[in-house]
This record gives sequence, structure tokens and C-alpha cells, in this order.
Amino acid sequence: MRRLGVIVIVALLLAACGGSSDQPDATATATDSEVTVTSGSTPSPTADVTATSGTGATTATSGGAASPAPDATATVTSTSPATATSAPTPSPTPDTPPEAELTCGQEITESVTLANDMQCDPIALIVSGDNVVLDLGGHTISGPGPYQRAWPLPNFNVAGVIVHGDNVTVRNGMIDTTGLGLLAEGASGGRFTGLRTVGNYYGIYLYEGGGHTVEGNAVRENVYGLHLQTSHGNTLLGNDLSLQTHQSPGGYGLYLYSSDDNLIEGNTVQENLNWGLWFSDSTSNTIVHNNIIGNNPQVSDDTGGNTYYDAETREGNYWADYQGGDANSDGVGDVPYSIGGPGRSADPYPFLSQDGWSSRTTGTLADPTPPPPSGSPPRLYVMLDEGVAAINPESGTVLDTWDIALMGTSLATSPDGTRLYGISGDAAEASNVVAIDTETGEVVERWEVPGALVVATTYDGERVLVSTPDGLTEIVLDTGELRRQQAGANAVAITPTWKHNVTLVTDVNWMVHVVYLPNQHAVYSFKLPGKPLQVIDNRNGTRLFALIDTRDSISVIDVEQYIETDSVSLHGIAPENARIAPSPDGTTLYVLDRANSRIIAIDLGTKQITADLTLDGSAIDLAVTGNGEWVGVVLGGTNRMALFDRELGARGSVDIAGEPSALIAPR
Repeated sequence: MRRLGVIVIVALLLAACGGSSDQPDATATATDSEVTVTSGSTPSPTADVTATSGTGATTATSGGAASPAPDATATVTSTSPATATSAPTPSPTPDTPPEAELTCGQEITESVTLANDMQCDPIALIVSGDNVVLDLGGHTISGPGPYQRAWPLPNFNVAGVIVHGDNVTVRNGMIDTTGLGLLAEGASGGRFTGLRTVGNYYGIYLYEGGGHTVEGNAVRENVYGLHLQTSHGNTLLGNDLSLQTHQSPGGYGLYLYSSDDNLIEGNTVQENLNWGLWFSDSTSNTIVHNNIIGNNPQVSDDTGGNTYYDAETREGNYWADYQGGDANSDGVGDVPYSIGGPGRSADPYPFLSQDGWSSRTTGTLADPTPPPPSGSPPRLYVMLDEGVAAINPESGTVLDTWDIALMGTSLATSPDGTRLYGISGDAAEASNVVAIDTETGEVVERWEVPGALVVATTYDGERVLVSTPDGLTEIVLDTGELRRQQAGANAVAITPTWKHNVTLVTDVNWMVHVVYLPNQHAVYSFKLPGKPLQVIDNRNGTRLFALIDTRDSISVIDVEQYIETDSVSLHGIAPENARIAPSPDGTTLYVLDRANSRIIAIDLGTKQITADLTLDGSAIDLAVTGNGEWVGVVLGGTNRMALFDRELGARGSVDIAGEPSALIAPR
């Protein structure tokens, strides 16, 4: 069991917490995770709850005064977002712990039923004892406002209830307008039921530890709803995770980061402003019998390895945007529902109606039709001195060479591989961004973007992003509109993320900017340890790999936490002579040594070289195909492309009609 500096926090609270919103902000340090965070305040709406009861006895320690807030209650159904209605405080039952009036900052070591509403800044209650039942008694705990998130972790010093003890139950009440409604930090075996968390930055946050049951809660109108970070083996059952708002980033119903082996069943995830379900570096989770309705978008899974159905009953989830039919009338769609994101997963047994599993009169009658293959065919595109060559690595042939003059070395492809984007014209005056049809080689669109330096495409295929000396230009493909951003000037790289409307821009001043496109500004920035020479992400968008001019290793940046989490040795290759490309599955990093015409493969688990080859020609650039099966290297002088398999086994070469300068593969 971990403690978040309880003694230090309580001391701070005793000095600063009296329930008044004009008290100085407190700062808390998470002693085990070495995180220091600060806070600020924004009010949010409130709402209410009813729930169940449990067992125990009581104790109390000191704290500040609490201001009253109205009692309230809510009824949660799986058919629509819950509606709040007033109701009296629930009557005690035989297994309800003794009542006590509690005060802000109080440490709870034995079971107790809250007898009063609380208005606290920064923290209301800290449960440090094991096997404790904290029954909120239908009361409301309010805070100073949702504050703002501090990367890489939330404001752990602004919360309604913090749980450090193991096997703790928190139930039967409302927590609103604070940083974290309920935080279980480093604890295990908790049970959190009948809570309503509204208007917080995080509704419920499970950090490290695990084995919790989160059941029958209304987690609504927060910035983030239910959030798991490195928390495993939890059961999330029958919760209403709806109407989360957005304070860039935010608006997620259920968010899992590096959290495995969780059961997610019977939840309603509805009308969240951004993603309904988000899985980042999280695998072996089971997602079944959930209603996923009207989120924008519905789901993203960046790694795969999660199961979206019950294999025994052949039942999945209800996805409100499912377009398939039901020819045999068994209530289950005939075609799998495609799960968004780079994990390329699917729900093979999607229901056609909400709560469809509860009203079935027959089992699933037929096996599903396999989903259509995802991803574009393996292709490699070479920028030449006087055109572009399209290569099929499987056949080892040049499909076509297009007489299109492009400038610089920046290329991008659409997610489906049907368009290639580049920069043509005079960069100092009237440069154009062009879209090339990859079937015909024709230029099908042009946009005038003076000073264009770097081009990229978003993963939803809806926008092209261009960096200039004046900022980022966003080309909206449906309308042709050019939107100028306030951030993103002089980029070395643009790396769109799978998160809705968020992209990362690395500039020449060592900064990585997290740009939220609708608001046209950078919501957060962080600094690299040196001048970036090349920055590239892995296919699932969870890591950036950065070549830094003064370092003999590659920086690995976690794009969820926005910090450097690792480094990979260049094994003697000078950074200014290197080019890098990760495999799509994130297991291998390929490094090209242009000075010595050499390519190596590095296992990202062991950091050891698994292959080392000398090339015949002057090495220029490399790329890995979207399926990870082919590695291409373009060679100057001999004007060839050398082809390798994923282990760098030689697979021949292709002659190209011109001097190569850059190489790209659709992802």
C-alpha cells in the first residue's frame, strides 16, 4: 500500500483548509512517484446520487470547518444519460457504520458514515486505513473547482476523497467541483459504488495498484470521466460515463493508460465530447455488454490485444453508429464493428439495439463475416530530383514514376494510401501543397501555403497540416478551408496523434508543442534535451523517437505523459549522420548510418543490435511499410532501393530513374 505523503498533506491541510475557496492553494508531493503539482480553479455544475451501504466502526482526526451543500440524488439507467432529482438523505441500515461529522483534510482510519455536507479546499478526506468503509450517507463533498491538469499526472493535491488503504469501500454520495472526485492511489481491492462525481477534472482516478470494483456510479460532466493509469485487474461494472466536457485535452468517458486485465461490462458511455473509450498501451482488457452512444469518436485502441466480446456467448457491445445488418434476426450484426485506432481491432458480435443482450430470445446464430482487411497495400514512395517513384516491395517493381517537381524532403500520405502530399513551388513566395492521386500520379488538389516547410496528415484523413515560418496551417479537406494556427512555426516534424484534434509539433527551438486544432493554440509545450534533427512516432502514436544533435542516444518520449521515459543508444553512429524508423509494432528501431552506408536493427526491449548490414551505395533514407514486413533504403550514386524483411534479411533491390532524396511509406 502506497502513501501520498499523508503526514505532509495533512499538516498542510490543517494550516490551509477551512472550507473557504479563498485559502491559499496547497502543493502536494507524491513521494513514491516523485511528482509535484500545482493548481488553479474553475467552477463546474453540480448534481446528485443514491447508492448502497456496508459495515464498520468509526474514528476521526482533526481538520478544518466544512460549509454545507444541498443533499441530492440521481437515478442512472442504461438508456440515456442520468437525470438528477431531489430526494431525502437515505435512512441508515443495520450495516451502516456509525455517523460522524467530518472536517476538511481529515484522515480516516476506521469505518464511518458522513453526517454532513462538506466544502473543502484543497482536500476533503483521506482514507489511510485498510478495510475501511466510508459511507457518504447521501451527502455532498464539494471542492474549489476542477482546476487544471498538471502533466504528466493530475493535481493530486486537490481532491474530494483520496484512498490509500487497501480493501476500502467508498459509497453513497456525491463529489463535485474538485480536481479529482475520487483518487485511489497505490491501493488495491477497493469498492467504489453509488457515487456521483460531477464537474471535476477527473471523476474517478485509479492510479497504480488495482483489483478494485467500480460499480453503479454516475461519472458525468467532468473533463475526464473514469481514468485508469497503470492500474490492473479492476472490474468496471454498470457505470454511467456520460457527458464529459472538454478543456483541451479532455472529454473522455473511459480512459485507460498502461492498464491491463480489466473487465469493462454493462456501462453506458454516452455523448462525451471526445472519445467514449480510449485504450493507450493497455491490453488484455475485456469489453462486453456496454452501450457506446454518440461519442465523438466512439473508441480508440492503439495497441490491440483487447477483447470486445464474450467468446462463450458470442456477444459483444452496442455501438450506436454500427451500420451492418442482421439477416438472421438474432440481434447481432452480421459484420464486425471496426474499433478505431491503430490497434486494428474489431467487435465481431455487435448488437443492433441498446441493451440487446438483456432481451434476446435466441443465441448468436452464425459466425460473423470477417472484417475487411485494414490498412493500405504495402507501398514505398521515393522523392527524386525530378519526380516521384511508387514502389511495390512485394513484387520488387516500380509501379510508376510521376513527373512532379517537389521541393524539400517532406512527404505525407493519407491514412488509406490513396493520396500523397508534398510541397512544390517557391518556398519563399507562393509555394503550394499538392495532393497526388497514388493510382494515376495526377495532382488532384493544390493549396497555396507560402513558406511551407513540413507537411503531415491527420489520422482521420480529414486534414493536412503544414508548418511555415509564421505558424501551422490546417487544410480542411472537405471544404478546402485554410485555418492558420497560432503555434507550430518552423517545425522539424509534425506528428499527429490518434487523439481527436490534437497534434504534436516539434520546432527548431527544441520545443514540442501539443496543439489543439479547434482552438488554434498549443495547450501544452515541453522542451527536448537538445536540437532535434529528426522526430518520428511509432504507428500507435504512444512514443516519439527524437534524434538530438548533441546526444549519442535516441530520446524516447511518452506522448501521454509528455516526458522522456527512455533512451536508445545509437551504437556509435553520429546523430547528424543517422536516420531512424520504428517498426509498426514498436518492437524494433531501424537506424541508418549515412556516413558509413550501414543499417542496424535494435530490439527496443533489450536495446541490443539484432542485425547489422553494410549497404552497396550511398545511404540516403529509410522507411518501414505499414504492415511491418518490408524495410526500404534508398541509395544515391547507384540510384537504387534496397529491400529487406523485418529481420533485415536481403530481399533484392529496385532500380529507380533519378537521384533519391527522401522515402516514405503509408502507415
